Amino acid sequence: MNAGTVDGSVGMAKDTDFNTASGTWRRAYLLSDGSWAFESLGSIPNDQHIYLNAGTYGGTINLAANTDYATASGTHWALETLSDSTVALKSLGSYKNPKYQYLNVDTYNGSVGMAANTDYASASGTHWEIVTLVAGSAGGATVTGTLGGAVTGAAGAVAGAATDAAGAIQGAAEQAGGALQSAGQDIASGFCGIFSC
Repeated sequence: MNAGTVDGSVGMAKDTDFNTASGTWRRAYLLSDGSWAFESLGSIPNDQHIYLNAGTYGGTINLAANTDYATASGTHWALETLSDSTVALKSLGSYKNPKYQYLNVDTYNGSVGMAANTDYASASGTHWEIVTLVAGSAGGATVTGTLGGAVTGAAGAVAGAATDAAGAIQGAAEQAGGALQSAGQDIASGFCGIFSC
């Protein structure tokens, strides 16, 4: 999922290469109300287009300037663990609309919007996997691997078990072994940076 900080648009990109798709990089914040906000880390900063925002009136997705619930409640999200070990992002916006509850991607045309539910048969684009991105020593960006085993830990963090989430990612890094062994600490600290452990 790629954020266009110039115009506030949100679409899909084919990869997470920071040089060509920096809008795919984002940081997650645990807000004071227990919800999550997702900040764009794109290479073109724009203080008007920062946080992933759901428009539950019409099912649109864009970027908002802040996470103030009074003016941008659509920037507040819940992470829900699904039965297939993926996660869904549910809008916690102040206007509840049963037609537009979950972040949904259409991989046919690259559009991003909202769906009524997470039924894989009708809304498979609501199923997401958490991936940690780590900047290389030379400034390049690399994907260190999916955190399938840490999804449950991430969901626990939503419920307040941030320590468990940090432990889950640390364990995942240790199991990776080999090439990831030396990057294990980076992955753990990167996860905590994303999810505010």
